[in-house]
Amino acid sequence: MSLKANPRLALLGNPNCGKTSLFNHLTRQHQRTGNFTGVTVDKKVGYSKLNEHMEARVIDLPGAYSIYPHSQDEQIVSDLLGCTSSPDYPDILLVVLDACHLKRSLLLLTEVRDLGFPVLAALTKVDAAAQQGIEIDLRSLKEQLGMQIKAVNTQSGEGIEDLKYLLSNPQMKKVAPYYDVTELAPELIGRMRKNYGWCSSYRCYQMACHFESIKWCGDEDREFISQLRDDCAFDSTTTQGRDTIGRYTFIDKVIESVVTLHRRKKRREQFTDMIDRYATHRYWGFGLLFALFFIVFQSIYIWTAIPGSFIRQGADSLASYLAGNLNPSVGTSLLIKGLLPATELLLVVLPQLAILFLCLTLLEESGYMARVAFLTDKIMRRFGMSGKCLMPLLSGVSFESAEVCRSTGRRGRFMAFLLHHSARIPLYMLLVALFVPTIPVLTYLNLQGIVLMALYLAGIVVSIGVSYLVRIFLNTQGIHSLFMMELPVYSMPNRHSVGVGMYEKFRHFGLEAGRLILLFLICLVMYNALFGGDMTPVSTAAAKVNDADLLAGILSYFSL
Repeated sequence: MSLKANPRLALLGNPNCGKTSLFNHLTRQHQRTGNFTGVTVDKKVGYSKLNEHMEARVIDLPGAYSIYPHSQDEQIVSDLLGCTSSPDYPDILLVVLDACHLKRSLLLLTEVRDLGFPVLAALTKVDAAAQQGIEIDLRSLKEQLGMQIKAVNTQSGEGIEDLKYLLSNPQMKKVAPYYDVTELAPELIGRMRKNYGWCSSYRCYQMACHFESIKWCGDEDREFISQLRDDCAFDSTTTQGRDTIGRYTFIDKVIESVVTLHRRKKRREQFTDMIDRYATHRYWGFGLLFALFFIVFQSIYIWTAIPGSFIRQGADSLASYLAGNLNPSVGTSLLIKGLLPATELLLVVLPQLAILFLCLTLLEESGYMARVAFLTDKIMRRFGMSGKCLMPLLSGVSFESAEVCRSTGRRGRFMAFLLHHSARIPLYMLLVALFVPTIPVLTYLNLQGIVLMALYLAGIVVSIGVSYLVRIFLNTQGIHSLFMMELPVYSMPNRHSVGVGMYEKFRHFGLEAGRLILLFLICLVMYNALFGGDMTPVSTAAAKVNDADLLAGILSYFSL
């Protein structure tokens, strides 16, 4: 099979299968984030140089377990794979298979292959599967599925170049469908193939099942399919169950011939089980969660104390120099009392943000945040949401994480509105640096870290409370959403993935929170320059006074 010079390549796989890490390896920094048409779910697009003459446009599709849409993410995948007129319609699919959960991954692969797409597969987490006692015969797997499959390591990047070569020179064999759905509704599928001219029976079948939710399906198509379903007495629920059972029957035969299980638990799996006894415990789990985030917030100010002091000393020296060498004027006042303290404040906060971004990214990459969603799901259900909605509340600096809520129903979408329009933690840090003094509490603790965590927890409580009120007033108690999340094995975070994660957080901070913070600082600059205020942060001024004078200093700052 020959591809054009700039093919469209779509990455598809289950959640937590290593798909995004593979996307980062393929595209490196040549990527951008947008939105899928008509929805607010993030769409990551990048470019990968497959060889000297071919550069692929790579799109990272949302994680999905099946093309039967049970969530907004799966609906996006179903819509994109069915709309041939979409600018993102792929020329070739790269399905990511999780070696630790091969059976579940193969369901999605068999579905998209039967749609008629050219498909290649990347097998990830082979080392993790080996540590769990799972051995996969890759050669036999290729023969059973009749396609090219390459094992890759998304942490070290091993196998990526070989995968690029396969993508640039795909060898596609024409094989029979893994499961022939024609027997489920022969008359309906036959008439649809005749009407639309599609060669794939499975594509006709999927359209017949989901024509009401497919966005690109026109009114004439909906009317035709609806009438056809009535004429053929088509029951989509029953046929979907038979389709899934038929596919798993085929998959079971494949798994039996290619997978060897060694029953002995490996050390890494035992380590994960040992931690999860406490991390997912109904009581100890919340204590561990609180302790981890308390340590994170204290570390922010402990680790940035030295660079913060250098920044303040440099700003003081520069202010003294400018005051002694510039003539008094409105411009001088604007510079010394406004722009310089505002710049000092921003430079003090940036290292603190970097530490926060690093800690949160490490928690996400290690696999702990998935445990948080599992731990809090039962509580969040009482407020009409799932544990998935707490993820963006905890990592509130990641603006795209608010999109997680949008696939969890009506209340989740309202929660996403609250999250998307509030750069909470960066603003909290700015206010703490401006108003809270740098003084120790109980000898070793930092007051600023305590206040920041208090604001952080208050923000979570308020957001959940507002969502609960929405649940009452909108009368949405009966609306529930499907929540599935895999608990991955704990692993050391990959340096490249951590770097990309921090870069994305800083980029979103600059695009979203940065604008609001800049406007806030500009207002302070103008006020202090025009009305003669003092913009020195309380945290800086407090270092120069005794504890007895602290309250007087704070009141003086507000001119009270």
